[in-house]
Amino acid sequence: MTAPNFIDRAIGYFAPRVGADRMRHRATMSAMQHYDAAGGGKRAKTYKAPSGDANAAVRGGRRLRLVSRDMVRNNAIARRAVAALVDNIVGDGIIPSIDAESDADERRLQEIINAHLDTTAVDAVGRLDLYGLQRMAVEGMITGGEVLWRRRPRFATDRVARLPFQVESLEPEYLDDRHLGRLASGNVEYDGIEFDALRRRVAYRLFEEHPEDILTGFPASQRITAQNIIHLYRMERPGQRRGITWLAPVIPLISDAYDYADAQLVRQKIAAMWVAFTRDTEAEVSDEGVDYDLTLTPGMFEHLPPGRDVQFSDPPKVDGYADHMKQVQRMIAAALSITYEELSGDLEGVNFSSARIGRMAMQKAVSSAQWTTVIPSLCHPLETWIRDALAVTPDAPKVEFSFKWTPPRFAMTDPAREVPAALAEIEGGLTSRQRKIREMGYDPEEIYREIAQDKAAAEAAGVSFASAPARIENGQNGQDDAGE
Repeated sequence: MTAPNFIDRAIGYFAPRVGADRMRHRATMSAMQHYDAAGGGKRAKTYKAPSGDANAAVRGGRRLRLVSRDMVRNNAIARRAVAALVDNIVGDGIIPSIDAESDADERRLQEIINAHLDTTAVDAVGRLDLYGLQRMAVEGMITGGEVLWRRRPRFATDRVARLPFQVESLEPEYLDDRHLGRLASGNVEYDGIEFDALRRRVAYRLFEEHPEDILTGFPASQRITAQNIIHLYRMERPGQRRGITWLAPVIPLISDAYDYADAQLVRQKIAAMWVAFTRDTEAEVSDEGVDYDLTLTPGMFEHLPPGRDVQFSDPPKVDGYADHMKQVQRMIAAALSITYEELSGDLEGVNFSSARIGRMAMQKAVSSAQWTTVIPSLCHPLETWIRDALAVTPDAPKVEFSFKWTPPRFAMTDPAREVPAALAEIEGGLTSRQRKIREMGYDPEEIYREIAQDKAAAEAAGVSFASAPARIENGQNGQDDAGE
């Protein structure tokens, strides 16, 4: 710690608290000098270090949201990046399954929720099933930072849905964030969200119509209890109330890369338009009254009038273009935790080992997004809505049950190698059969039922098939693993 000087001692004598604060701050400044990134030298002059809580960092979310949406609409790189993330996180859907003590009750409950969730009856506007709603929600979270689902109660007389509720998808603009501060109830409201004294969300303030719809003018807003709202966003810091687009770190990079690619394309188009030039070789030759036919045909010979010469254009080469674009796309892919091949579609030089290593890193990031963001923030709250609906559905069994969610399976790089490895893990006791089935994106209960049905149908027809997997003995799987 820095020793106190004369001024420190003098201040400490007359104002001990001020002196203590002075010494504490001096110690902090002394500690910062041990880190180059915390210093104030030339290398650190460009560092941005604004203060503020998690919500101060996302208050520019609206501007970023608009820029991100425009980029996804008009920029091929951004569009592919978002599509790659959505395809891997959601795919064909994160599927719910029921687990109950009785097989009969389990099948009945599954039939009821499937009749609702697997059809457009679950959508308040009747366009998508649950899995389409999931895709749209995750895409909205990635592009715009956040998405809202609102529960819309439905009654038996509506004869629209199998379960008495529907899901309405709302963009974040529906949040009325004009109100700020403490309410008469003692709760506080920030960013269109109402919190109680324990910082729990108790309500959302939503516009009745989209506030930026030119046909609605200035819609009123209303208070909706939190039990009827699902708010999906990626929480990156403690206390963060709203979401930010996942493209925020790479928006400048994507924009510059696309502008560079477009500039090179225009340059080549302009250069290719100039096929040849004619020029005078004699200063005194006049073009007056001469009609030149400048049409070019394959293998032609053309006699030019005296004093004329032809010089063919030599379009400029685009040196380093491919290497530069590859490097930029690798940076974008790395920032979004996807593979370069997934972003660019470029499979040049890819073999089994490199593809598998890249996919494994991407799968970790995708699995993290599924199990730490989408499933707890979107799927688990939906369970409450389904339970409430089943409780008032007359023909639904009134039994205890639980939900299991199965994300889409990860595509195999080489099934001939990976399937035997999975079987070896099961036989070696390193994992369970049902866990491995879920990792492949299937519901174990459904697989078991289908296998039993297949077996019964085969026995009834008097036929048999070799359905038992071959055992893996002595580490051999019949494949030559020496090459790639």
